[in-house]
Amino acid sequence: MILRDALRSLARSPVSMATASLTLGVSIAVALAVFSVADGVLFRPIPYRDADRLVELVKVTNVGSRELSMRGMTWGELEHWRGARHIFEAMEAYRSGTLVADADGDFTNAIVVGEITPQFLKLVGFRPMIGPGFTVDRRQPDDNAIVISEEY
Repeated sequence: MILRDALRSLARSPVSMATASLTLGVSIAVALAVFSVADGVLFRPIPYRDADRLVELVKVTNVGSRELSMRGMTWGELEHWRGARHIFEAMEAYRSGTLVADADGDFTNAIVVGEITPQFLKLVGFRPMIGPGFTVDRRQPDDNAIVISEEY
């Protein structure tokens, strides 16, 4: 009975019916968008093997000053922490990417380039699609090897 009265009143006023339908449609779309973002950011794990066991260590200096300066660890510090096997199962390092330009004829592409230690990809469960990837003998900081992503 209530539904029939509601439908009759909406049929008598088409502007109200259009406004109600539009409001309902927009509300559903906004709720779907918010859930999609929350699902991707909060609920899905990061795509690494044993992601719940990964931690990031950052060396913080100038603690007494108002500004904190975050700089990376030295190779010696990294080796010191690697020796502490009772704290961490494995430890590898990375340097966040920097933006460089790739000029190819008339086109210029922006490329993000980062640096990692040789066993970093193995630690996060990455397997190369082509080629051997990094090997243990590539341990020197000045040894050059590259990994190209599928997107590139």
